[in-house]
Amino acid sequence: MLSECWIVLLNSEGNTVDLMSGHGFEGVQSYRFSRELRIPDLVSGTAPRTLLDAFKEGYYRNALLISEHVTPGVEDVIRHVLSVFSISRANVEAFVFSDPVIQAACLGSGSDSAAICVSSGAVESLEADELAFVLGHEVGHFILNHTKQYSEAIQRSPEFFECRRYQEISADRYGLVAAGSVDSAMRAIIKTASGLSSRHLQFSVQRFAQQFSKSTSRYSDATYTTHPDMPTRARALLRFDPIKNDPGLASKLQEVDIKIGKDLDKISNHHFIAIKKDLRSRVITWSVLERLSESGRVTPGMKMAFREAAGGRNLDRVLKLLQSESPEYMLSLAGPKKSECQSEVLSMLPFSAADFMAAAEKDVDAILDQ
Repeated sequence: MLSECWIVLLNSEGNTVDLMSGHGFEGVQSYRFSRELRIPDLVSGTAPRTLLDAFKEGYYRNALLISEHVTPGVEDVIRHVLSVFSISRANVEAFVFSDPVIQAACLGSGSDSAAICVSSGAVESLEADELAFVLGHEVGHFILNHTKQYSEAIQRSPEFFECRRYQEISADRYGLVAAGSVDSAMRAIIKTASGLSSRHLQFSVQRFAQQFSKSTSRYSDATYTTHPDMPTRARALLRFDPIKNDPGLASKLQEVDIKIGKDLDKISNHHFIAIKKDLRSRVITWSVLERLSESGRVTPGMKMAFREAAGGRNLDRVLKLLQSESPEYMLSLAGPKKSECQSEVLSMLPFSAADFMAAAEKDVDAILDQ
């Protein structure tokens, strides 16, 4: 969905399936945003079969089934998008549902079939090439298997939302390829952001993308949002467009993704980055105190390395405890505090907790080696 995407993919037994290995998409070019590759395949459960049944049943009852006989124009767009990615129309059911907001969704059933629904607002407001971007975005989620099932606890974690934002960057690229031009994709994004039709708009892609420079993370916290802001998505597509057909796409994509990552870190990820930095400092602080509780020896090099890794305030706290408390007390304090931090890491970073703790312990080793 362009404004609020969700997608579930199930096989006939109700289990999630991997579309990128042995399910008919091997020949499709991968435009996956490189940061998304950090997401491991942690499936905590399977979605019930009734979810799929309810999805289709709901749209059969309350939406319009798209076909060449009833909605020929929309049918043409769907056929075009599916043909771009070599997906058979016979395996896809599509619906229009009543909603003035530009949005769409895709739910898959089996390894090569899906149901797509698109709002009446999208059909009414978007030209054919713009609608192709929205539908191509959904097909991108399908191709990239953005379908893994997670526990409710994981879905509440800030890292889960960060991963979702990365998936949107990937899916937008498939939308761009389906639309055929970056101008078409930009018009779809601008219309989605504004809710306006072509009648009210004089399109300026660069001006819209420049809104990014006027945004500041100081006044907004996007930690728990599933989508990057629209200007950021526009800039990401403008960076990707010149290389999308390049024979050396893989290497050039790395360079582009670094720039896109910086854009995301500036706005969407800014607060989460600060949260992780604080958490890492606390892990280092209690780990160092735990290991120093016996020797109590602190060299000037340790102080310098600690200050750089965990900050001056935490250094002062450790030095004060070393000077005033017994080894037994420090150990009894540091152990539980470190455990609390570890629990917090697992809660906030379900995908990368092990790597996060390993990096923090590496910093601790470096400090104590001074």
